[in-house]
Amino acid sequence: MSEYKAPIAEWKELSPGVYAYLQPRGWFQNNTGLIVGAKGAIVVDSLTNKPMVESFIKKIKEVTDKPIHFLINTHTHGDHIYTNHFFPEATVICSARAREITKKADPHEIELMKQFFPDMSFEEARVTPQDMTFEKKLVIYQEDREVQLIDLGPGHSQSDTIVYLPKEKIVFCGDLLMTGSPQQTMSGCIHLLMQNLDFLASLDVKMYVPGHGPISKRDDVYVMREYLVVVREESRKCFDKGMTFDEAAETIDIGKFKDWGFTELLYANCARAYSEFKGEEPAAELNIMEIAPKMFAKK
Repeated sequence: MSEYKAPIAEWKELSPGVYAYLQPRGWFQNNTGLIVGAKGAIVVDSLTNKPMVESFIKKIKEVTDKPIHFLINTHTHGDHIYTNHFFPEATVICSARAREITKKADPHEIELMKQFFPDMSFEEARVTPQDMTFEKKLVIYQEDREVQLIDLGPGHSQSDTIVYLPKEKIVFCGDLLMTGSPQQTMSGCIHLLMQNLDFLASLDVKMYVPGHGPISKRDDVYVMREYLVVVREESRKCFDKGMTFDEAAETIDIGKFKDWGFTELLYANCARAYSEFKGEEPAAELNIMEIAPKMFAKK
């Protein structure tokens, strides 16, 4: 592999002291956030590898010299936690369930990711359990600013947290929202994700920061929900015909959403839909080693 360079990200100030770091579309290329107060700062999610996180930290230093008091992990997927250790001064926070998931991570996870994504760098990637957890909701105050951490449970993953700033009308959605890209629900739950998107849409928000994609509006939340409805309804037709999940992924017509690309994600989403049709519990563990090779053969 040639020398890896971090993708060029967009840095946007959304409100005084509130920033989004937006990477271009791509596997393991997530968005992060920075919320700066008078005494310290909060980071929303870390990144996949050393070059990415160093680019992010450089941007942080351009706008503040305040210490990073807290790092919030919205969920446990690698692109959001693999560089937690680059913020040693921060207390890392996630939902109680997310920390349990992090602790149970396969010790060979990163080596497996290297096999599936040979063109991606995992330099200095590490799975590090978080320092603090919460149940349902936690509020951090920066002077008169409320930073609300709300655990919405399974959806995109087994446990998804949003970071809501009611005064600024901004919400960092984690991967509950991916704008211009299909969802990935291998470890989540489609019908609960739809409920979580309804909750996001109900908030008094002007700007949604998705886990992947550009700064978004409420209409983008509805579009993502529509995608899930299409995937679920089309998968159900295949399920009722006795087709396998991979046959469904290769058969269903997702219409206008084909333009988003990343159609390999249909294997994960159809497998998840089938799990739900069988009556399995939300976010029930799927056979990743059955699904992933089919996905990446397509990719």
